[in-house]
Amino acid sequence: MMNAVSPWALSASAELAGNSPILFEHHADPCSFKVVATTDSIWIQTELPSGGRVAFRAAYSPGNDLEVVKSKDTHQQGITLKLNSAIGKQSITISIDQTEKSPVLRYTTSLIPAKDL
Repeated sequence: MMNAVSPWALSASAELAGNSPILFEHHADPCSFKVVATTDSIWIQTELPSGGRVAFRAAYSPGNDLEVVKSKDTHQQGITLKLNSAIGKQSITISIDQTEKSPVLRYTTSLIPAKDL
């Protein structure tokens, strides 16, 4: 039996397995979080206690032109990023809340389009 995978999943897997720059890293027991920049995306990689991994795409710009123009660490609880690309300006706020038994990841992304969409 064959397990079908989309071309986007294959591409993302290859990018995440590469040597992409880590913009932010935080251990929130029992999980670890990394914010990684690839040529077209900002990813939040989460490593679970069982060894499993989950990746969330927080920002995307087709065309491999995503540029981080500003980043601000928010007291080791998260990061705020400002991005430029052909599609417009994006802003991402990523936070890790540790007030509960398990950490809670929250991220919001906004886009100011370069042209009317």
